[in-house]
Amino acid sequence: MEKKLSYYITTAKEIKAVNYNKKIRVAVLSSFTINGIEEVFKVKCNEKEIECSTYLGGYNQYSQNILDKQSNLYRFAPDITFLILDTRSLLGNLFHSPYSISESQRREYVTSKLNELLSIIDVFSKNIKSKLIVANFSSPTYSPYGIFDTKTVYGFKEMILDINGRLAKEISKIESVYLYDFSNFVTKFGEINIFDFKQFFFGDIKIALDYIPYLVNDLFAYVIAVLGLTKRCIVLDLDNTLWGGIVGEIGRAHV
Repeated sequence: MEKKLSYYITTAKEIKAVNYNKKIRVAVLSSFTINGIEEVFKVKCNEKEIECSTYLGGYNQYSQNILDKQSNLYRFAPDITFLILDTRSLLGNLFHSPYSISESQRREYVTSKLNELLSIIDVFSKNIKSKLIVANFSSPTYSPYGIFDTKTVYGFKEMILDINGRLAKEISKIESVYLYDFSNFVTKFGEINIFDFKQFFFGDIKIALDYIPYLVNDLFAYVIAVLGLTKRCIVLDLDNTLWGGIVGEIGRAHV
């Protein structure tokens, strides 16, 4: 069971400066309000004896941060950067009225938005050595066509599936860029829990505050990987399970 966000915010203030051997600089860019994520990263890193410095890009300022070579993002020089965009932010007005345009126009629109995102990713990867973790897009349970959405050629949900599939394919070609399956995160915890309408209308908060720690718990795996702290094990199979060995039965001297 994850601790509440309030615990991380309070604990982050109590962290004392310690010169740990392991250090990480973490940047988070998003298209929506994601307050509290810095504190969770700092506490989780501190628990693993990792000195963590964080940078949170301004509200919906991810493009400016990446495209401006003199931005605070590049001055911060992160080791790892998380780019978390919302489906609503990507699709704009088309999120609420995808069928206001034709099928061919929807395809063109998706391609255009995807190319914009890929262009930003390309600029980032060329400007800095930081690892970039890009979140894919969740598919809302809502659809303007309801049950007929699946009967519609290139319907609302198919549009998002297409974006995710093409995004994953392109990211796989870039060595320093990785994909985070945010869609799976929403599926695991449930859209009704992750997306809080009250928080959304209050401050454009797309991830409920109670679930920020769960999100960071997922993202923290990338921090561990960047620092080379992942554990490996050697599996020795000597009993005819994976191969024809029988050392366990007849002894090493008989092999």
